[in-house]
Formats: sequence, C-alpha cells, structure tokens
Amino acid sequence: MEHMKYFDQALKNMSEGDDFDISVHCDVLIFEWLLLFIEFEEWKFHPKIDFYEVLSEPRKEKQKHKPEIHEKEVIQILISAEYLKISNLVEECLKFMIENMNLIL
Repeated sequence: MEHMKYFDQALKNMSEGDDFDISVHCDVLIFEWLLLFIEFEEWKFHPKIDFYEVLSEPRKEKQKHKPEIHEKEVIQILISAEYLKISNLVEECLKFMIENMNLIL
C-alpha cells in the first residue's frame, strides 16, 4: 500500500489478516515487473526483510536488483504505474521516454 497508492482506498477499512483478491488487468509480466520494482524499493530501506516469492521464476540471489526499463515495455509500465499510483515510477518512465524517444518510436 505504501508504493501502490491505488490500494489505499480499497484496503483502508480492512483488518490485518483479512483475505482479499486482486484482479490484474494488465500483462502479467508487466505486473511482475511492477512487483520487482516495489520489492527493490522496499529492499533499499529494509535489506533484511525477506519477501514472499510472487515471481514466476524465483530468484536465488540475495541481492535485489532494480528492474530495467526497456523501450518495448515502458509505455505499458507507465500506464500501469499511473493507474496504481506509483508516482516515483511514473517519473522514471517519463524521464526514460524523454531520453529514448527515438528508440520507443
């Protein structure tokens, strides 16, 4: 909820331990990329925390790496980040697009 502000409103009245379902209305690989980004953001400030493996292929390394933005997926990531209200990622995507407009087009 800290990184995806979209969920603030939906989950603010829930108690800890309540179950809820999430429907993903974007490419599953893009959603996985977003989760990797959030995991990295959390890991920067809390390196000793282990996160549940939500990835299709669990990683073995302990070091978390920030996922790279590529020209083929930046627009999908931007749209999803804006919808989920991940403001720092929106800014990164826009900066990437400005710097790489020729590749994207």
